[in-house]
Amino acid sequence: MDFRKILLISDFDFTLTDEDRSIPEANLEAIRRFMAGGGKFCIGTGRGREIIRPQLQQVEGNAPCVI
Repeated sequence: MDFRKILLISDFDFTLTDEDRSIPEANLEAIRRFMAGGGKFCIGTGRGREIIRPQLQQVEGNAPCVI
């Protein structure tokens, strides 16, 4: 699928993550497929970088994050 004209911004808590703040592999795989189709992905959250740093390292976005 062609996602070249789409920017997907995901909230962090309970949108991208599970209740235990882990990121399900299915979400990570969906993000990889989306970006492989040309889409731009980033995180948009009110949380500080230090709070989400461990999980943020798992997500390889290709657009600037809004933190």
